[in-house]
Amino acid sequence: MTLRRTLLDAVIKQYEADLFRAKTNLEVYLTNSAGDGEHSDIGGEVKMLVMQIHDASGCLSVARGLNGLEEPTEKLLVEREEII
Repeated sequence: MTLRRTLLDAVIKQYEADLFRAKTNLEVYLTNSAGDGEHSDIGGEVKMLVMQIHDASGCLSVARGLNGLEEPTEKLLVEREEII
């Protein structure tokens, strides 16, 4: 494995983790808005998480393209046949 592929694989894994974390947190807010008592601006939190999903998926697409991977990022956004 080349240094290029190793570095891009590490970046891809980080963005996959960022995407999964944001999706998970968003799901908590959307299914149980009382799930986090620390935040009174739930709408603002949802907006921030949507932006995090957007940013991570965009960066992930770029990193995958640089690494020569064909798998679309949208596949990671789909969970149980729903797009979050």
